[in-house]
Amino acid sequence: MFEIYERADYKKIIAWVLQNWDKLNLPKTNQQTLKFNILPFRKAGLHSLLNFIVFSEEKPLIVLKMPRYKDGKLAFKAIEDEAKNLEFISAQGLLKENLPLIYKLVKIDNTPVIIMKAYEGKMLHQLLDQEESPAEIENLLKLGAAPLLSLNAPQEKTLATLKPSYITNQLKTVVQLYPDLLKKLETSLTDFFKERPLVELRYPQVFIHQEYNPWNLLCEQDNNLIILDWEDALRKSFPLLDMFNYFTVAFRILVVGETPSAKNRKPEQKQERGLQLINYYNQFQKEYCLKLNISQELVDFFFIVFCLNSTLFFIGDKRKEISYGRNWLLPLTNLAPKNCFESYLKQQLQSAGGQKG
Repeated sequence: MFEIYERADYKKIIAWVLQNWDKLNLPKTNQQTLKFNILPFRKAGLHSLLNFIVFSEEKPLIVLKMPRYKDGKLAFKAIEDEAKNLEFISAQGLLKENLPLIYKLVKIDNTPVIIMKAYEGKMLHQLLDQEESPAEIENLLKLGAAPLLSLNAPQEKTLATLKPSYITNQLKTVVQLYPDLLKKLETSLTDFFKERPLVELRYPQVFIHQEYNPWNLLCEQDNNLIILDWEDALRKSFPLLDMFNYFTVAFRILVVGETPSAKNRKPEQKQERGLQLINYYNQFQKEYCLKLNISQELVDFFFIVFCLNSTLFFIGDKRKEISYGRNWLLPLTNLAPKNCFESYLKQQLQSAGGQKG
């Protein structure tokens, strides 16, 4: 067995899969034609995961998802959690067409490995980045947002309670991490809560992905959407968080500059693309809230929860990604009195040079 943090023995894992190919009921193929390609590993503060794609005659067959290191804790748990989360949501009868097919969760030399189907297509972030047609951009935004209506559907009729102490405790934690933002946060949040006191709020608990955004959405050639990377999903959590995540990241791709194409766009192009996303967000938000029976007041409160949760989630327990977590907290330093998320996107559009003040 390897020591903690030693690199996983990929060759041993691949050899085991090839040896047990038929027993695992993997797609029939001539093993002499198989090729392997490794995707960049994921490192989001919490764990490092690696994907090996197995090809046959240039056609992707399976993906081997495994820890990058033999750390024995976080990465191992992430692999096992992904399998359990997919099993759970599949059992609920949700998103049948949008879930990746898992052939097997196995342990090879004490390393957990998910063997899943490989899908042909492009990631939604690539398509949004490359598309110039307003009509096609809207179609892509709709394609990505649509599964949220099923994914975030309340699983229980009983409502949960969001207590004021939850938000205040989260604020105490982030202020310790970002003391330079204390004054701005105090001013912004004091103004916000002046008109709407922080009281107990009732809300439906929902299953959330936690990283639902165009970087984790794969579009097949028939426009079916496959949702990837379920290791951080939560079975009972707050509504709206996946929606905010999706539109925040989509906005960055279309306008702000998460890609080279976005950085090179002219101001008028940024304005057009940004306003189109904001208009579609408003349309989708109404549909989402109607289905979950959520008021606009709750939308604004949960945008605050989203910013706080995202900050802490993306820096992780080891506090390694402090600078990245800061990006998710900044919206709370200039909070609008209402329609907070829409106002935040408009502020971002202006900052990106896509809108005059």
